[in-house]
Amino acid sequence: MGDRLKDKVVFFSGAGAIGPGWDNGKASAVAIAREGAKVFALDINPDAVEETAQIIRDEGGTVETTVCDVAQADQVEAAVRLCMEKFGRIDVLDNNVGIMDPGGPEDLTEAQWDRLMAIKVKSIYLTCRNILPIMVAQGSGAIINISSIASPISPR
Repeated sequence: MGDRLKDKVVFFSGAGAIGPGWDNGKASAVAIAREGAKVFALDINPDAVEETAQIIRDEGGTVETTVCDVAQADQVEAAVRLCMEKFGRIDVLDNNVGIMDPGGPEDLTEAQWDRLMAIKVKSIYLTCRNILPIMVAQGSGAIINISSIASPISPR
């Protein structure tokens, strides 16, 4: 274990892997814990976030989890409150949620588009809206927004 993030609290959305094995969120959450961070891991899938948390615990790291749909304002507010109750601060916000719905604008329904935007974009707004005041009050903080090359308007 390293100590570059020793005693920092990282609020990490999308910490569970979508399928078997490792993905971006699971790998990043574990790597952050390996650097000494206390991880507040959330995901919409309870089994996936618990799997990530168990890896962190097995390696001696500190982790708390919650199930959260980061496209829902009330769930994000509750998750931030819980993180503050558990750790008393948030030093890093790592927005790592994402979904894939292949196709371009001519292929996607409006409902699919709205879902993509809620999960990939609105979630960033909601987490920042709730965590930025905490970081401002602390006088420090960092925000990491993870994206991908996959997009609903990718050229074919």
